[in-house]
Amino acid sequence: MTTLLSNFNFKYTLLVLPIIMPAFLYNFAIVKFSCYIGSAVACIWIFYNLAKYRKICLQTFLLCVLYMLFAISTCGNENTSMLRYLIATVPVLISVLLLDISYRKNELFRYLITLLLLLSIFNILNFFSILLYPSGLYSPLEAGMIGTTIFSIPTTAHYFLGFTKGHLMTHVFVCSLAVILGNYYKEDIKIVFYLNLCVSILSNIIVLSVSSLFGLLLFIIAENKCFYRLYNMVSMVKIYYALLLVWIGIVVFRIHEYFADLFVLLGKDITLTGRTVLWDVGMDKIMDSPLFGIGIISTDKAFELFHYGVASVHSLFLEIFFYGGFVSGVIFLVICHKSSRSVDLLKYNNYKLSYCFKIIITSLLIILLVNSPQRKEVFYFMVVLPSYINLYLNKTVTL
Repeated sequence: MTTLLSNFNFKYTLLVLPIIMPAFLYNFAIVKFSCYIGSAVACIWIFYNLAKYRKICLQTFLLCVLYMLFAISTCGNENTSMLRYLIATVPVLISVLLLDISYRKNELFRYLITLLLLLSIFNILNFFSILLYPSGLYSPLEAGMIGTTIFSIPTTAHYFLGFTKGHLMTHVFVCSLAVILGNYYKEDIKIVFYLNLCVSILSNIIVLSVSSLFGLLLFIIAENKCFYRLYNMVSMVKIYYALLLVWIGIVVFRIHEYFADLFVLLGKDITLTGRTVLWDVGMDKIMDSPLFGIGIISTDKAFELFHYGVASVHSLFLEIFFYGGFVSGVIFLVICHKSSRSVDLLKYNNYKLSYCFKIIITSLLIILLVNSPQRKEVFYFMVVLPSYINLYLNKTVTL
């Protein structure tokens, strides 16, 4: 804990807020304006470094290109929403911007520690808010969805800090950072990991989120050293392509339907809770503009287009093609491939960190195969981070 507190950097405190800011706050004009400026600065910074150094982290550059393509598609099509584009874009670009700045200023791990401590505080406050006041500070109409706590008390989907019922990605983020930093520093900071893991698990028990609990239990595996050798027998690149094939099999070819009898035996729906319907709609709309997609559509149009009252195709991979077409899809695949290579290379610098990233990124990919939750910046942050850590450990000055 001494290492954490001594490396806490107060100047990052306000800067990391857009990364963990509740989505509904982006509706306020002043916040919206500030975030427009923030995302613009992020793009300018990244392309400035590209021009200055003639070299930049490829994943970072491609991520900016990906979101620029989303912007072009969003502006060029009807029924799209720049506000929804803003909410989806700003946290991602600003988080990558801060990661890039902290690396260049030789403060990468100070930035990660600051982010970890702030996320831990938010996580704990959020836990107490749903424990003591499950209905939160927002009415059901304002929050949208209504859930039920383990105490059978109705609760809005937004908690005290705006996290939603499926806020697994936020919990994954804070637990992931704790695992990464715990394997980097010699001083034992496992107490931070276990504190956040317990708080996250208890939070999801209260709101009865079974999928979130399953995802969080994977991090207990990450702390079990007996899995090191087993997991590192397979490269991250192979894991990534294996998951891609699984995604193609389930989403495109529906291979899970061959096990219909097993689904019935388990009392599960063969449509995967309506997801196959959403995927059919998504793939059908992609064909309307296959190269560049149809952009980020408005909430009203999404509710009209999709079934079950949702605003997403519930698969990040498919969503990329939906928003930006096959051009964006190819860029996304290259980002994931390069990230996988970075994770595999990391083992030559720090074997344990490479293992941790394999667990973390694999867990995120499994979640995102058949889901597209909020807090996608968590995924992109973890995809880009291995490259920066590799460079940092090699004491490389420029990317």
